[in-house]
Amino acid sequence: MKKILLFLSLFAGLFFSCDDYLTKYPLNYVDESNFWKTKEHAVQGVTAVYASLQSVYGNYVLNDMYSPIADETSNGDVNLGLHTARNSSFKDKWEILYRGINRANVAMEKIVDIDMDQTLKERLIGECKFLRALYYFNLIDFWGDVPLYLEEITVQNANKGRTPVEEIRSAIIKDLDDAIKVLDIKYETSETGRATKGAAIALKGKVYLYAGDYQKAVEMFEELVNNSDTYQYGILDNYADVFDYHNKNNKEVVFDVQYLGPKTGEGGSLDYWLGNLSCNGTGSTNTSCPTVELLDSYLCTNGLPITDSASGYDPANRYANRDKRMDITVMRPGTKFKGLDYVFPLQAGDYVKGRTRTGLMWRKYVVEDDGSAWGDDNQNYIVIRYADVLLMYAEAKNELLGTPDVSIYNALNCLRERAGVKAIDISSKSKDEMRQLIRNERMIELAGEGIYYSDIRRWKVAASMLNGRSFKNLLGEVYTTRVFDEKKHYLWPIPQTEMEMNKALIQNPGF
Repeated sequence: MKKILLFLSLFAGLFFSCDDYLTKYPLNYVDESNFWKTKEHAVQGVTAVYASLQSVYGNYVLNDMYSPIADETSNGDVNLGLHTARNSSFKDKWEILYRGINRANVAMEKIVDIDMDQTLKERLIGECKFLRALYYFNLIDFWGDVPLYLEEITVQNANKGRTPVEEIRSAIIKDLDDAIKVLDIKYETSETGRATKGAAIALKGKVYLYAGDYQKAVEMFEELVNNSDTYQYGILDNYADVFDYHNKNNKEVVFDVQYLGPKTGEGGSLDYWLGNLSCNGTGSTNTSCPTVELLDSYLCTNGLPITDSASGYDPANRYANRDKRMDITVMRPGTKFKGLDYVFPLQAGDYVKGRTRTGLMWRKYVVEDDGSAWGDDNQNYIVIRYADVLLMYAEAKNELLGTPDVSIYNALNCLRERAGVKAIDISSKSKDEMRQLIRNERMIELAGEGIYYSDIRRWKVAASMLNGRSFKNLLGEVYTTRVFDEKKHYLWPIPQTEMEMNKALIQNPGF
């Protein structure tokens, strides 16, 4: 992956500047007279398509703040239902995604004519198609209908209206089908981080799952689950090892965003967003914190929720005999960080050292052994991991069948075993009961990874879980009440700057 990272800065501006793409193109476009001529140019051009990943997923974990399992350090517009089309974070995400898409479009058009090894040429085009599919998947997840560009975006074609999600999804599937045919299962170490055949299959399954096409989703996930040795995927014995940057690109990673820090210009910012000022006081923003709702969702080791009288849960010793993932994901009062016992006082103002609104902090993705690197860390962000594949497989198959079969139990029990939680007895659950178990398992297994917000929106339960709900800290004190309008908040508003530049766009309802 070093080869990829080497060129990220050099080619960050290879194509048009994203915020100027409707007005200034092609004034700052690369001089084509001396580029797109050689194999090296092709590789470098595709590397620029990967470069957008670092921005797209740099703060993706913060999406959990808009769900019940995490919150913002201070009341934000989204959780109060006050966000508008002028929200800068929406604008940034939209622009970054279309930047990546146009880089992919340009690269594919140019690589076709380069005299180079045909197998490598096809693979590079396949990588572009995978990335374009991933970028469009993000767009339809958050905005629904968006303009679909399968060619270079120019002044002449930029003012395009919104394309229906179904048509975009078909284009995504076609891109992934093409990618699956030419991508490798594994690469040399120097190429680690490039899209693989397994990653394309997993993303295709996820696209089908989000669309409610459970049969096709199951087919994709079964290919990976039944042939995990071929694709070289598996579940690590220790949950914490999955997120240890010393163990990057392990067998549980299906596709991740590569970062190389510190002091390279290619470092990540996961612990910048998730870490707390009290951990080292050198740059973390304490932006996100877990909620008590998440903490209370971790099961007891006998497999029962703390609300079940048979669980043995003791409110006076609330952290005893609980799912191992709890203390790997969440820093709570009394846990150790950097070898010290930390007690985190509750809210005392926004972004104050040693304070969170809930009394909890994130541990997952927070680097303990290199405080000087905060905001420029060496931690990759995992976009898809094998545990997620198992959970998506279980979800799709449960929705497809009338009664859960053994493969669904096996998928969940594999993760429970690692977490030290009693397995679910085979054939003991109805379809509806299993659905709730799967959803809870997704919440705790993937907590702090930015995925749950998309989950509750695609399940159409976000309004019932959030709107009018008061959230309490560890002392039982209400600190905020959420707002989620089911008529408008399942999608984000199209950025106002885009609406003003492209008159063919129609705003999402309510904005």
